[in-house]
Amino acid sequence: MSWFVRILLAGIVSLAALETASAEPRRVLLLHSFGPQFVPWTYFSGQFREALIRQSPNAIDLYEASLESARFAQLEEQGPVIEYLRSLLAERKLDLIVTMGAPAARFVQRYRPQFFPSTPLIMGAVEQRSISGAALTANDTAVSVAVELPKFIEHILRVLPDTTHIAWAIGASPSERFWVEELRRASQPFTNRVTFEWFDELSFEDMLRRIAKLPPHSAVFRSGSTISDGAISGIST
Repeated sequence: MSWFVRILLAGIVSLAALETASAEPRRVLLLHSFGPQFVPWTYFSGQFREALIRQSPNAIDLYEASLESARFAQLEEQGPVIEYLRSLLAERKLDLIVTMGAPAARFVQRYRPQFFPSTPLIMGAVEQRSISGAALTANDTAVSVAVELPKFIEHILRVLPDTTHIAWAIGASPSERFWVEELRRASQPFTNRVTFEWFDELSFEDMLRRIAKLPPHSAVFRSGSTISDGAISGIST
């Protein structure tokens, strides 16, 4: 069963568990981590949105918001989003929150006492290492994914067996810094076969200049946004 289907089922079960005597629609907040148009989340959130409205036993009043600044900001810098949610939800009682990606899940866990302390939360498309078990409550459901980082290297070597050098072109946002360290650990077992280079401290222009000078049999791993949510833009030689 895909994680998308599990999110949908969890959402329907959560809404169905509420009292059904009221004729009011169920209010659902869909909170994106990086904006609603980021691939692959745009596909999953779109499918989830349509299926939830179609299959829910109750009418759905759907609200959406995005932590677009999560690409480069700390949670402490989410003041505008906090104020927006405060004004949006001040007169409305939420029945369900669904997050897409780790930053949105962490945001809700951190600030939920201010807005929705008892509202059920479904965390979708979040990597297992990004979930804090201590922060989970009885109202939380994590539909997580597991990213096997060594597989990235194994796949490069399987497709390009002559590879002797791999450059990691990953940025320096808070989320990306975490995954750079995870990739450093995952790379250690392969150092007897491949040398590794890290571009996380370089600007995009400097990355391009460095890539142009890579030695033969090099591969470049480029992360589209954050590995924690499975976005991989491509591997090139």
